[in-house]
Amino acid sequence: MKLSTPYPPKKPRIELIPLIDVMFFLLASFIFVSLSMVQHRGIRVDVPQAAASQPDRHDYFAISLTADGKLYANKRLVSEQELRRELAALLGREKEPRVYINADRRVPHGEVIAVLDLARRTGINKIAFETKPVQVGP
Repeated sequence: MKLSTPYPPKKPRIELIPLIDVMFFLLASFIFVSLSMVQHRGIRVDVPQAAASQPDRHDYFAISLTADGKLYANKRLVSEQELRRELAALLGREKEPRVYINADRRVPHGEVIAVLDLARRTGINKIAFETKPVQVGP
């Protein structure tokens, strides 16, 4: 039995607003998950603080100098000659490679400058020193 109604029949439709909300939620979730999966590629050292420190994380090559005088290239213990070869290979692979020098605050200044000079002599120009921001009290 068909009942008559004063309202005209409505066609079914897909509501897009809830669908858009769900998609934005999924996008935000994936972004947060991917950011939490970023790996630090350097050796853990006690870097000095700097007031002008800025986070600048892209693909880069990390050179680490530890307090006990060891030299690391992307978490791998290397000699000075191996570091020179790796930097030359890096320059061959990438047009403008980024190199970060992570030096413990107890490493003598001369050793840090020697590593900087080694990278510059290889032909790498984008070199930065990793620091941590100065903690400002309340």
